[in-house]
Amino acid sequence: MFGFLSPEIVKFVDMREALVTFVSARPKKAGASCKVRFSLPGSKTKKVDLGLRIVTSRPCQGSKGHICVGFAVISEDFLTELEDL
Repeated sequence: MFGFLSPEIVKFVDMREALVTFVSARPKKAGASCKVRFSLPGSKTKKVDLGLRIVTSRPCQGSKGHICVGFAVISEDFLTELEDL
């Protein structure tokens, strides 16, 4: 309905267990909770919305955006599914 109500669309970088690394247009505060949206090209699921608790955030060197690492706040069953995607 309104684009400003949906989670921020971010670029996926890496996932190690429940830690997700991504690039965001805006800085995030360590300890803050947020919801982000990952685009999944080549998958039946075109997007995934994920709740995260931010661990670190720093500016990207040489480009716009911020490299963020967040802890996925999801059940272990869904975490396994997410790793497969």
